[in-house]
Amino acid sequence: MSQVQLASYFASYSDILSLCEETKRRIGKNFDLKAFHEEFLSFGNAPVPIIRELMLARLQEENQDQRQNLVRNKVQVIYKLSVAKIVKGILRLPIESA
Repeated sequence: MSQVQLASYFASYSDILSLCEETKRRIGKNFDLKAFHEEFLSFGNAPVPIIRELMLARLQEENQDQRQNLVRNKVQVIYKLSVAKIVKGILRLPIESA
């Protein structure tokens, strides 16, 4: 193995380690090293910078989906509470006889 190969391997190793740390930081306590490796290896022999972009883009999409689901759930709760208040108010109205 030549010095150039060693430098290339070390640069890739550093990039992969950096990606792993970034992924850990973004995912937090739910980070799974095995899942990280499986996803990383699923890209085959693509260059590490390309894999990094793709993996971080996927994380960004997942975060946006989670935020949208959270907002959607809050809206549903508010809607249900509003409907419940309206129904409760209607049920309290006196019944008018004709």
